[in-house]
Amino acid sequence: MARPKNRTAPKYRHHKPSGKVSVVINGKYHYLGKYNSPESRRKYKHLIATLWLAEPDPEPLSEKPKCSITVSLLAVEYAKAKYRLPSGKQKNEWAQIQRTLREVRANYGDLLASDFGPLKFEEFRSILISRGLAKHTVKRYSNYVKKMYQRGVKLELISVELYQRLEAVGPVEMPYKPPKKILPVDLDIVRQTQRELTSVVSDMVEIQLLTAMRPNEVCNLRPCDIDRSGDIWLYEPPSHKTMHHGKGRCIPLGPKAQSVLSRYLNRDPQAFCFSPSDAYHEHFENRRSNRVTPEGCGNGPRPRKQKSFSPNYDHGSYRRAVQRAAARAFPMPSDIDPVKWKSKYIWSPNQLRHSTATHARKNFDLETSQVILGHSSKQTTERYYAEADLSKAVKYAQKFG
Repeated sequence: MARPKNRTAPKYRHHKPSGKVSVVINGKYHYLGKYNSPESRRKYKHLIATLWLAEPDPEPLSEKPKCSITVSLLAVEYAKAKYRLPSGKQKNEWAQIQRTLREVRANYGDLLASDFGPLKFEEFRSILISRGLAKHTVKRYSNYVKKMYQRGVKLELISVELYQRLEAVGPVEMPYKPPKKILPVDLDIVRQTQRELTSVVSDMVEIQLLTAMRPNEVCNLRPCDIDRSGDIWLYEPPSHKTMHHGKGRCIPLGPKAQSVLSRYLNRDPQAFCFSPSDAYHEHFENRRSNRVTPEGCGNGPRPRKQKSFSPNYDHGSYRRAVQRAAARAFPMPSDIDPVKWKSKYIWSPNQLRHSTATHARKNFDLETSQVILGHSSKQTTERYYAEADLSKAVKYAQKFG
């Protein structure tokens, strides 16, 4: 028997978060591909002919369907979660979450969340392993998928059983792949790189070398966070890596660090000491002073669009500035392995902590390295940061060996 003429067919709707077509038939969502594409139009006509026109009217449902949301939409809801620090800035973890969600949506986006079970979860982890990722990275990305389902339960989008199925999957099994060790950077390489930097970024590098700050700690440095009442100044970062564990961080600033910082303290106490705007204007002043063509000749100055700047560097922009300067200071020869060359000469700011920790251990002891790095455990300092001084073993061998 044909349906009554006054009953309208399910609409061909545009689901904006995913860019796909959404059609609801009998309370069930069907996603038909990219909106307004010929393929989705063909699928829509087929769906109406096979499911809506052919089936009799359904009886009223006594309860909601267990799951009518796709993995892609679940990922969109998880992306709305606020991963922010108390200061309002986005957490560094957010970039890793985005990579995980892109991977999940690319491989399983069209699946219903209820169809993504333990076997699909294991398949997803196998994809990560096949790409050569380390064990701890695969574990982290897997946990983000579980948290995605956990948020779906919290928002009542899916049943708790779906989350419990993924939780029941055991730990990832794969051969141990040791993480790449971060080595100290040679001081001569640092000095040559500093010549290619603006004075602002060069001073950030110098402060790190003198104090073993983390990159984010030197980026967030403000005059109001420095206690200058004593001979040795004390800097307490407003946010740091272990703050969520309830641990404090106090960094002593000696005479050399004070000398570097003194020219950045005559500003608003709440303003950041190291500003990208200052570095930008210094860069263009240097270009203007090095201009070969006389000012009255050549093309006149073109109107430039007003640039907007972040109030301070973050760890990413700071790293890029350093690595670009290192590439200018050490042009890569054509007859050498690029990987070996970059590992030696293209360094990152975090290596400065390793250099300072190794220097402190060599000239003082392991406990000194531990304190200036802000570690709770000597084992962390010894294993990852402060390299052992081999010269002591050599001297012993010369005398007793």
